[in-house]
Amino acid sequence: MAPPEKIPSHQRRVPRQARSRATMGFILEAAARILREDGRAALTTNLVAERAGIGIGTLYGYFPDKEAILIALARRMIDEDTAALRAALDTDDAEPLRLLVRTLLNRHRDDSALRREVMSVHLGQGLGPEHARPVAEISALLA
Repeated sequence: MAPPEKIPSHQRRVPRQARSRATMGFILEAAARILREDGRAALTTNLVAERAGIGIGTLYGYFPDKEAILIALARRMIDEDTAALRAALDTDDAEPLRLLVRTLLNRHRDDSALRREVMSVHLGQGLGPEHARPVAEISALLA
């Protein structure tokens, strides 16, 4: 039996079942839409729950506050960036470094406003152990 997954400090629980993972995705997507459309000042847990189509109690079952949602969004972006970099390295491109840089630039350009909002909270929280791992992975990929 696999050891239980460690709960990140910004989350109340790790979703294990498909429905719970979907709910987590609804929460993060709703928060991302609010940030893109209305900015960080408009982001509230009540609005996130409403846009995600869930009750506020359900949201609080996953996240204690809106900062925790932003940290989870940052983590998801970093994980997606890492996956994109891994995919870029797995190609037969003759210039992998150029492809890596292009991949990162495109990802940042395509959602720059959202990234600015999310990453400012991520950086403001400091790079704790759960945040340092993906950064180290990206660094290793680029080495």
